[in-house]
Amino acid sequence: AERVGDQFAAVNARINAFTVEASRVGIAPDPDEVLAIAEQATAIGAHEEASRVIVNFVWSASGFLPVDRIEAVASAGREGRFQPASIGGYLDLSRAWILLMPAGRWSEVDALLARVDAAGLNATATLLWRPLSGALALRRGDLATAMPNNLIHGSDSAETAKREIAQCFKKAEIVG
Repeated sequence: AERVGDQFAAVNARINAFTVEASRVGIAPDPDEVLAIAEQATAIGAHEEASRVIVNFVWSASGFLPVDRIEAVASAGREGRFQPASIGGYLDLSRAWILLMPAGRWSEVDALLARVDAAGLNATATLLWRPLSGALALRRGDLATAMPNNLIHGSDSAETAKREIAQCFKKAEIVG
């Protein structure tokens, strides 16, 4: 792409390269390279690619870099850049799915979903919105028909857990 001067193809190739390296080879994406790609894409007017590099970074960096570092890079990559409607919602939902939900940052996921116009999402973004919405509804108990007890419960110690398990289950119901 660079040899023939196709800057769009060069940006696209750089995004694909770091994504494949992370997902198939186990090489963490370089945050500085990601931001350089976003800058290059913006400079040539490839706004979807400038956003896509950030989306791919969020998905590719998970497990390699700390969540706060991924968030800082994603925020820096978005700052001052045009966010195409086709990617903006997907980036927010990716952040919720990959970074916020696994960290138990439920209120942030709830707030993010409240800002999303589900009817306006493209098919790819909808694939993230549905399980996020469903998981939060399940967590809150929105889907329960009767709920006399906690939907989700965590004990404060191993001793408390043993006592609470014995209160809720018969020995024959416990496996393992």
